[in-house]
Formats: sequence, C-alpha cells, structure tokens
Amino acid sequence: MKVQVISFHNGGQVLDVDGVDTVADVAQKLELSLENVVMSVNDTSATAGTQLTNGAVVQFQKQSVKSGL
Repeated sequence: MKVQVISFHNGGQVLDVDGVDTVADVAQKLELSLENVVMSVNDTSATAGTQLTNGAVVQFQKQSVKSGL
C-alpha cells in the first residue's frame, strides 16, 4: 500500500511511503516517535493501529501542550 506522509519530524515535507498497512507501520518505516504526537488519516483522527487505504494521507503533528490544568 502506498500513502503520502506529512510530518513535523521532517519539516512538513510530503513523502511517499510504500509497503505500509497501518499508521504504526509508517512511523516505524520512517523511524518517527509517536510520543506526544497527534495522528490523522485523510484529516480524520487516527491511532497507531488505524488501517490505511492506498493513496491515504497520513499526518503526524505535535500534540498541543495545555498548561495550567
């Protein structure tokens, strides 16, 4: 399965990643940390186990830090 990946880890560049089935597979293939990261697939909230479809867009963003709570 081939997907496009956008991540703060690499400055927001779009990467094509092949041979992945889940969000976790993408993170492992690109050696990305999932700690304090918000993931989405096609602009829908996702988890590491979310199954991907061919051509999906996977995004990794830093989790906002909420202070004073």
